[in-house]
Order: sequence, then C-alpha cells, then structure tokens
Amino acid sequence: MPPLSLAVAARPAALNAFNRPLIARSAAPQALRRTWGARRWRRASTSSGGGSDDDEQAFARQRTLHMVGKAPDLLAINSCVWQTALAVMQLCGLAQTEALEVASSNPQALCVDWLAADKLVNRLVLQRCLPGGPSAGQVYERHAGHVAGKSAERLAGRLLFLQHHGLLHLLVENKGEARREWRRLHGFRADRRAAGEPAFISLSDLSKPDAHLASLPAVQAAGGLPALQAFMAELKFSPAWLELEAAAEAERARLLGLLPEDLRQAAEKRRQAADEKEQ
Repeated sequence: MPPLSLAVAARPAALNAFNRPLIARSAAPQALRRTWGARRWRRASTSSGGGSDDDEQAFARQRTLHMVGKAPDLLAINSCVWQTALAVMQLCGLAQTEALEVASSNPQALCVDWLAADKLVNRLVLQRCLPGGPSAGQVYERHAGHVAGKSAERLAGRLLFLQHHGLLHLLVENKGEARREWRRLHGFRADRRAAGEPAFISLSDLSKPDAHLASLPAVQAAGGLPALQAFMAELKFSPAWLELEAAAEAERARLLGLLPEDLRQAAEKRRQAADEKEQ
C-alpha cells in the first residue's frame, strides 16, 4: 500500500472523500490554518520567512500530509488538541513554520498535552539545566521527545540530582560533539581520546536505567547508585522539586490566559478528566 501522501497526490478526489469525516469531526486542516494564520500566534513575518498566505497554506498542506502519512491516527484527534499543541509552541516563541517542523518530524507532538504539569516541569527543568539556558521554544524544537516521553520524576529528578552535586557543567546534548570540541580547544586531535578530557553526561544518559547513570564517573564520584536512589526517594519533598512544581503551575496559568476561550475550556476539561482518572 503506497504512503498516504502519494495516494493523495495521485487521487485528489479520493483525498476529498477521505477528508470529509475528518473535516466534519475535527476540521484539522482548517484548525491548523486558523491557529497559524487568523489567530496570529507567531513571530513577525520576517522570522517566518515573510511568505504569502498562499505559500503558508501550501506549506501547511504539505506538512499536514506528511504528518498524517507518518501517523494516520492523528485523523481521529479532536481539533482542540491539534490547535492547543501548536498554540502552546507558538506562545513559547516558535514561528508558525518552526512549530510545523516540530510536528512534522514528530507527529505525536500534536497529541501531547503540553499544558500537563509533568510536561511543563520537564520543559522548565531543561531550560534551567541545559547548557546555554535554551528558551522554551528551543526546548520544543530540540527536545520535544524528552519533554513528552519521560516522567517528570525521572527526567527532572535526575537533572536536579546533577545540580545538587554540582555536575551540571558536565551536561551536554551530545557527548561525541562535546568531546571533539573540547579536544580542539585544548590543542588535541579531535578524533583521539585525550588525557584530562571531562567525563561528560548526555541527555541520553538520563534516559537510561539507574545502573547506567550511576556507573558514569562523575556520578560514581558523587556516591553512585546509593546516592542516586536516596536522592530520588526524597525528591518530592525537596525544595527544588516543590519550586519546579509551583513554577509549572504558574506557567500553565500564564499559557491558559493567552489561549482563546474555546481552547482554554477544552484544556480545562482535559485536566479535569485526568484528575478524575487519577482519583
């Protein structure tokens, strides 16, 4: 069976028939267009290329077909979920085309409730702990999978452990690149291990089991697995965690206040349903 995007290109009439239930149920293409265009949650036109509405519409259609081809289950999603996911990314500084690129590379980003407490905790802790202090938009661009796919206790807890032990200066996005850059700066060949190079810790290390993280030299020096487990056991009582939770709640309130009424009400209903499910 050919990819959906090829079938669409070859059979436009079939696409129209295929899209009718989607448009009736969720109005996904119109919802995307409304979010990116009429509501103007985007940077000035210069930051998004300054293209015409026709160019933007063609770009949106191309990216929508690409996303649906990769994740057909997106067709069943209510339009409020699509709109809110994209709106949050744009309210956090991404241009319309940048938000599209995030969703195009990872279509499941459109299914994520970016206003959920754990997602906001993950985003905030990455902003605070990653080198250079990336903006909220940059975190979505580069690390949407980490924000969406990891429990807040796991990701934020481990980052707070590194912070507590003064190890954040070793945190990098890519250990290979960081090592090569360090070797060049210190006059060594980039492709050979050098004496004295730092024992970097990458985001991927934080995604692996406790035993792996505890085996890293820097974590070993901080007490290894017993220290990590003891810290995680007390995580939710630590001032750093409590402050993160409060910051996430404040960020949620800020973003909700910037959403239009229909999306705000839908977001509140999703949160109420999630709270009831946990009870």
